[in-house]
Amino acid sequence: MSTPSLLKIKIKSLALAIDDLEDRLAIRRHCMTDLKTEQCPVVIAMQNNLSEFKQAGREAVFSLLVSGISHREFMKFTKELP
Repeated sequence: MSTPSLLKIKIKSLALAIDDLEDRLAIRRHCMTDLKTEQCPVVIAMQNNLSEFKQAGREAVFSLLVSGISHREFMKFTKELP
């Protein structure tokens, strides 16, 4: 099991990656004039990556919660996230 410190780093990294990927996906959708944007292989790959990052983030948050972190410390940590 990872330590709370390592889990916090992992969660912050995933949060930044998710934020970046959501921005890039929104830009790609905005720039594409084709009505079949959702069928574009690049968009599909980006959506799959986004889903994987979000799942990994949920798992890391759960691990952090069961690691024994206090509610106060957890709430303080969540305010630091992007």
